[in-house]
Amino acid sequence: MKKILFILLMLSLSYKCLAQKELIGFWEGAIEVMGTQLIIKAEFIEENSSLSGKLDIPQQLAIGLPLSNIQFSKDSASFELFLSPGNIASFSGILSKDSVQGDFSQSGVKGTFYLIKSEKKEEKTFFLPAEYIEEEVVFYNDDIKFTGTLSYPKAKGPFPAVILISGSGQQERDEDVAGFKVFALIANYLSNTGFAVLRYDDRGMGGSDAGNLEEATSKTFAEDAFAAFSFLSKRKEIDPKKIGFLGHSEGAMIGTMLAAEHKEIAFLILMAGPGITGEQIVLSQIEAIIRASGASEEEIQNAIESQKRIMEAVKTDRGWEEIKEMTIEDLKKSIEELPAEARAEMDISDSALEERADLQIKGVRSKWYRFFIQYDPAKDLEKVKCPVLALFGEKDLQVLANLNETAMKKALEKAGNKNFTTKIFKDANHLFQKADSGLLDEYAFLEKKFVDGYLEYIIDWLQENFTDKKR
Repeated sequence: MKKILFILLMLSLSYKCLAQKELIGFWEGAIEVMGTQLIIKAEFIEENSSLSGKLDIPQQLAIGLPLSNIQFSKDSASFELFLSPGNIASFSGILSKDSVQGDFSQSGVKGTFYLIKSEKKEEKTFFLPAEYIEEEVVFYNDDIKFTGTLSYPKAKGPFPAVILISGSGQQERDEDVAGFKVFALIANYLSNTGFAVLRYDDRGMGGSDAGNLEEATSKTFAEDAFAAFSFLSKRKEIDPKKIGFLGHSEGAMIGTMLAAEHKEIAFLILMAGPGITGEQIVLSQIEAIIRASGASEEEIQNAIESQKRIMEAVKTDRGWEEIKEMTIEDLKKSIEELPAEARAEMDISDSALEERADLQIKGVRSKWYRFFIQYDPAKDLEKVKCPVLALFGEKDLQVLANLNETAMKKALEKAGNKNFTTKIFKDANHLFQKADSGLLDEYAFLEKKFVDGYLEYIIDWLQENFTDKKR
């Protein structure tokens, strides 16, 4: 009897090992749900005899999402993607040597998925050989620890320094958006041309402490960025009179707050930075994005009116029940427009619709969002006297170039600022990639580099203002 059990156990282990070997590697495929196809890429690796995996959903700018509860056998494979409490995406399929096909579900929505094993393609790199020193650093804002990378030339210092501040949403130090390492590439070029660069992990990302993120606003993140400034000003490699900020999107807004308050900040580089209120940013963004997506004028106006009602509730903290009812009605309309087979795969019960509505509303009820829509960067720009370089993308649908450039110029002129430059880069999107439409789902499929001349423009401006040499 023991011998039979031992043979069965050995057979089970051999099947498991075989399946694990078949699963290990790089896979490409898609999720098909609610009449939409989302491209996905998965990678499974073996570490210390255990299996781990990660998933990319490029159209949603989601890269490297960790997979959990990975199960496999001779002919099946399943795994889960944890998104938030109560929001878990599940994949369960039939495994053959080079494909997995099966069912996908998330929050009552059902669909299918497939993955096909393929060779992992190495992304073309646009980084220069690193002719500089890179150092892992730690600094603190009160008791919150931040981790980052300080890069600086091998030559004798002290050097002018640039601190990078990321856009909205918590980011790691490289500001990796759909595989495009925005800040890593900026640091690479600047540190190769005579400048020190500090990029750091936002609260709760990488090695940085989270603190109380639910209470955090842009003002909180500004305090974090100034802690980075204070840390850098004490480094012997750095010229403390030549430290400035390069902020992207919300990061530009944060840099503006700091320069208005702290006169020791030497300069600002505003990368797709707002010149108008957060409320105006959101409304112009919604109009631009849905117009570029082919919506009718009626659909555009309905979306704007709905957003205005939401913002009124955010500012007054009243009318949330009506907002919830409106959100549920919008969900019902969206479901009605789906093909019959897609509707059949969804949980459209009242409780499921309420759950989805609550999930949508939660984001706009945050303290961060309330602060963001009411903050007016023009009021702080009117106090900024240091040199400013403001850069915009012609095809940016998130921070519209002409609208924000005009407001920014007006505010800096009112400040009496004698040294500011603005530039709109042709064909550039919000990440300053060369874009076709500028839509967000395009980001992941563009080359992982900036439009021609972008980095060179920044370097020339910095060298003209803060060094004795030209590039």
